[in-house]
Amino acid sequence: METKILEMEMLGFGCPSCVYTIEKTGRKMPAVKKIDVSLADQRITIEHTGERGEIVEKITEMVNRIGHEVRELAPEHSP
Repeated sequence: METKILEMEMLGFGCPSCVYTIEKTGRKMPAVKKIDVSLADQRITIEHTGERGEIVEKITEMVNRIGHEVRELAPEHSP
């Protein structure tokens, strides 16, 4: 399966513990191959083999559960 890259913008993150939670939980998602959270860039980069919309939905739900928000960056902004 082809690995795709998705970037999401974090809205107002500043907590290293939340970064750890997002990365740890994201790695457990079956279609997610790699997930990196950058506080400096306020971005989440996800390498995945799933459908873009499904991955966006799952990551958004996970981040919302810990009390934060993210939004999908348009594909042209993702590498």
